[in-house]
Amino acid sequence: MDRKYELIFDPPAGKSFDNLWRNLREEFKSRKLLDAGIRTDKTEEIARRIEDAMKSNPKQRVIVMLDEADGFLDADAREGFRTVIALRQLMLDTGQRFKIIFAGLQNVQRFQGIPDQPLAHFGTPVSVGPLEPAEAQLLVRQPLEMLGYRLEDDGAILRILSYTKLPSWSNSVFLPRVAKATARTIRQYPTSLSDPER
Repeated sequence: MDRKYELIFDPPAGKSFDNLWRNLREEFKSRKLLDAGIRTDKTEEIARRIEDAMKSNPKQRVIVMLDEADGFLDADAREGFRTVIALRQLMLDTGQRFKIIFAGLQNVQRFQGIPDQPLAHFGTPVSVGPLEPAEAQLLVRQPLEMLGYRLEDDGAILRILSYTKLPSWSNSVFLPRVAKATARTIRQYPTSLSDPER
């Protein structure tokens, strides 16, 4: 599935754990992996339908990344990890071709120390920190050069990184916009990118 960013867990806004399952149902429907007529909101039914969809297509793989999942995990821990257990079971029932990845701004690894918690079945936690400056610049430079832009110096890259604040945002939002704008015109020669504001 393509990347999709949406706030799915925000109790003050009325987005509870059930909202995660509704989003999964709707995303599977939009990808024609589930029948468009499925309307159930029952967690168990949605999980069963997703499992059936994954079994009907043995080559299908789905990875769902829940970023900034700290609040989600904290709230689910207070409920005995009811939602995490259901997600873990879906992963196991699909031979891990359906996977959930939890990421957080805080340390989601802190849950590993809680006895009898289900996160151990999700795999070994990996700590991922910010990129080193040279790696962040490369993450912007390579896709732009592949689009035909010639970068005369690092100034444009540094401005892109300063506007986007984070390399992940530059790759998930800024660079796809550049690619879309680039697709409108066919270039016969490399184009200089000295002014990313254009």
